[in-house]
This record gives sequence, structure tokens and C-alpha cells, in this order.
Amino acid sequence: MRTLLVALALLSADAGPPASSGRPATYAEARRAFARAYRAGALDEARSALGRARAAAPGRMDLDYDLGCLEARAGHLDRAFEVLQAVSAAGLPNDWAADHDLDPLHADPRWMPLL
Repeated sequence: MRTLLVALALLSADAGPPASSGRPATYAEARRAFARAYRAGALDEARSALGRARAAAPGRMDLDYDLGCLEARAGHLDRAFEVLQAVSAAGLPNDWAADHDLDPLHADPRWMPLL
């Protein structure tokens, strides 16, 4: 996930067209709350913040990738694979093998086909 977060920061991915007047601020705050909670290991809080970000910016595959990382880190491997398979099918570029948040998935037979 770190690779994706750095790429998003460099590409200013938070700057998208607003769907409503409060949506960009809601999205940006939710992303910041997610990042803080995720780094602190507060996965339930991170999941809640990510839900707010996804509601404010539906369809963003980078948020789905973040959810896959969160689920992997939380030990919810089936859910992680479900989310990441959709992200993979959408073609979101990332160096998944280098993302340590996905390490819990490496021993699973679904990992190599996902790459």
C-alpha cells in the first residue's frame, strides 16, 4: 500500500471533480483519517475511515486496493482476495509483490494468479 500511497500523493489523486460541494473535503479528511489509523494499526478505525472515503468517491480503484491491503493485514484473506481480484481485473498498476501489507497473502494459492 505504501507504493500506492506515494504514487497517489505524487499524482495528486485527491484532486478530482467534485460531485457535491462537501464531497472533496469529506474525501480528503477520510483519506487522512484512514492513513493515520492504518499506520497506527487501528484497523477498525481505518476501515471506518476508508468506508467514508469510498462513499465520498465511489468507483475509485485505489480505495479498493487500500481495502484489499487492510483486509489482508487484518487476516481476512478471502475478503482481501475478493477485493484485489476486482482491482486486478480493472488494471490498476502497482507493484503488488513489493507491498508488505499483502505479505499475508503470499502463501495462498490464489496469490500467484493475482499477480
